[in-house]
Amino acid sequence: MRAVFLAVLLATPPIVLLVSGCGVRRYLPGKAVLNAADLANFATPSPATVTYTGPSRVDMPVIPVQIFGLFYGLDVVLVSKHDDWDMHEYARVDLPSGPLWLAKDARPTGVQTIIADVDDIESWVPEAAVPRRRGAVRVDDQSSGRDVDLSVAYTNWDGQPVDVRVTGRVHRKPPHKRNGSTMGHSRQSTAVALDLQRFGPARQATVNIGGVDVGIKRLLGIYPMKFLLEQAQGGVMVASQRQLARDGGFTLTRPGANPIDPATGEPGWPTHGTEGWTVQAGTEDDGTACLIALRDGPVITLRYVFVDGGLRRAEAWQVDHAQPVTVMRFAPALPDLSRPFAGTATSRFTLDINGQQGQGTGTVSAAWADPDHVDIRLRPEKPWWLADRPMDGRLSYDADGVELDMHRVPVSVDPE
Repeated sequence: MRAVFLAVLLATPPIVLLVSGCGVRRYLPGKAVLNAADLANFATPSPATVTYTGPSRVDMPVIPVQIFGLFYGLDVVLVSKHDDWDMHEYARVDLPSGPLWLAKDARPTGVQTIIADVDDIESWVPEAAVPRRRGAVRVDDQSSGRDVDLSVAYTNWDGQPVDVRVTGRVHRKPPHKRNGSTMGHSRQSTAVALDLQRFGPARQATVNIGGVDVGIKRLLGIYPMKFLLEQAQGGVMVASQRQLARDGGFTLTRPGANPIDPATGEPGWPTHGTEGWTVQAGTEDDGTACLIALRDGPVITLRYVFVDGGLRRAEAWQVDHAQPVTVMRFAPALPDLSRPFAGTATSRFTLDINGQQGQGTGTVSAAWADPDHVDIRLRPEKPWWLADRPMDGRLSYDADGVELDMHRVPVSVDPE
């Protein structure tokens, strides 16, 4: 019986195995949540079904939701026995300047911190509002092809020296089911979907924290939780940001006024930045004229496509990656939220991650609360690990521009 169970575990995706005190079913990856007929509704979405009652408050497209995306060329995932830490993740971001390694440690609460050797790390991919700190991440990478041979050394968020050693082989082909569970990590900041492009068990792994070998947890006392992946993650992030119109586009500043850190609940924000966005005319594949709001970044480029002021689609592209990491589509298009209208407008959305269509779905609703404020409700529906991360937001207009505040709504959703 033990041998049969172990054989099942060895054939089970790693996300299934990252379990602590819960049933395995909570962590099963799945297929896309939308079929071809569902996705057809997003190919050429209809315009927003609202009647505008006044002119635009600002002379620029308004960003109503903050998307994000990031692809890891290699992602080492380890679950240790340490009392203060749960999962340790060592992610390689492939850039034109060479590999950048992120050391990501998750608390048992799910809050994940990032250590990376990046100047002004608070402005690195600033749309990702998660705790980060600059620090040396020393990696001795003796890998060759699919064979992985890594040593990683850094100082973690608590000031403890960490040394990690990992060997193994990345699987040659993608798994049958690529829609992976987020396992509750960074729930305070993100409504996120994944694409597991590759995954499999690591051969050997050791974790030393503060001079002590802490050991790797074993699922049900049998299977060590140590894995090698290639994966993409994307979705919607909490936001605190201000837009001001300028010639050719707008300036977006993070954070806005009076931000509250999503991880601590205290005043503050984990990232900052002042970004120059351009707005240019374009044409959709169906011949529809559009405006494209673009932030051309060194790592992630964001593109928001507006038709008649309404948001049709938002994309996150990573440098040197052949396809967008994240595409969020709306049907019907979101209305122009710079213009007043009566009632509530609701659109469905779909999330495409790393070319995998329909990895997540739900609704976004918007309604004017008063002449200066628009309330936004993001309600993910499928899969369950996306559905448990709803958000509420507000656009606030003043004489100079508009601010977006988007925050998580606490909720508990049982697995499907």
